[in-house]
Amino acid sequence: MTDSEGPGSPPPSSPNSPEPERPTGEPKQLAKLKRRAQRLLDNPKQLEQVLKRVGRKKAKQATRSADQYRGTLVLLIDLVRDFVTGRYRDISPNTVVVALAALLYFLMPFDAVPDFILSLGMIDDFAILAWVAKHFQQELTHYQSWREREDPSPHSKSDDP
Repeated sequence: MTDSEGPGSPPPSSPNSPEPERPTGEPKQLAKLKRRAQRLLDNPKQLEQVLKRVGRKKAKQATRSADQYRGTLVLLIDLVRDFVTGRYRDISPNTVVVALAALLYFLMPFDAVPDFILSLGMIDDFAILAWVAKHFQQELTHYQSWREREDPSPHSKSDDP
């Protein structure tokens, strides 16, 4: 035990440590992507490429059901960008990691329900987005209010791919 570790301190993590416990109801698929999301947050150049890919895929999803989640996608993309650039830091870093993990899931063509299955392929993606929006509603609402005060124009920076 080092000087900084007390008797109640958790043991240091190692690459072989088990995954941290998932929040209640967190989709298993999302939990698996959180490590990748954390690594991306440390690589702004690669992160920006991922966010642009999400924007392009969002633009291609022109169905009525996709329109329902377009706002959530835009909000999550903007949140991650604003956090990484330092514009917005009044949020738990874990929320940003989960938001990015949800965006990564949205990009996966072969997930629980493959995206190429017409009419059904996006259902699991929308379920993940809905879970994030509901579970982090308070933090996302706070961010959205901040964003509207900072830039009251209706055109979001993530509206274009």
